[in-house]
Amino acid sequence: QPVTDVDYVLAVDSSQSMLIPDYQPDRLGYVKDRVKQWVGNMNVKADMSVMRFSSDSTIMSLPTKNKRTTRQALEDIEVNISKSGTNIPDAINRSLELGDGPNSQKRVLIFTDGDNLDTEEIQRTVQTAQNTSARLYFFDIPRNNRTSQLYRQLNLSLAEANLQGTVSTETDSITLQRVAQITGGGYYRVDNQEFFTAALQDTSTRQQEI
Repeated sequence: QPVTDVDYVLAVDSSQSMLIPDYQPDRLGYVKDRVKQWVGNMNVKADMSVMRFSSDSTIMSLPTKNKRTTRQALEDIEVNISKSGTNIPDAINRSLELGDGPNSQKRVLIFTDGDNLDTEEIQRTVQTAQNTSARLYFFDIPRNNRTSQLYRQLNLSLAEANLQGTVSTETDSITLQRVAQITGGGYYRVDNQEFFTAALQDTSTRQQEI
């Protein structure tokens, strides 16, 4: 059957490092503000679901065409300060399990600042995505000149609360780019608001390619 619709899964990193305020108001707020605006401005009716992920994943809302529900689910995402990992393969696998229509193509948008990309695990994840014709889009929140100092401040605060600190890492951009290319998706380093908005728009304008 021909593909006539696109279903979106919005997977947002909610690990400790998303509290770093090297983007305003912090990394999580930076993502939520841009994505909520994009959802509100979309001129097509698409089923959208929302999930958050760190060392594991949680579904925030099931597929719906109701923009208000989607925007509220995004707003409700909070950082779990007890979770320091960023398990991208698990987030992708959970996203692929969410229901879609028989004539729909799934597009998984992953917003993250970290990685956990075990080679064998990511290969299995890519194969599953290919089997379901899902496209994977990665929005990488990169470090900037404020990051190192702010990481140290966050870890001091976590230590004072007797919580394990987070580790300052860069995303494995080469692997993410390769995964995006294999699945027909995209990879974006969203280090400013204008490019972030343009990258989101790119994922919806490419809906004409189905």
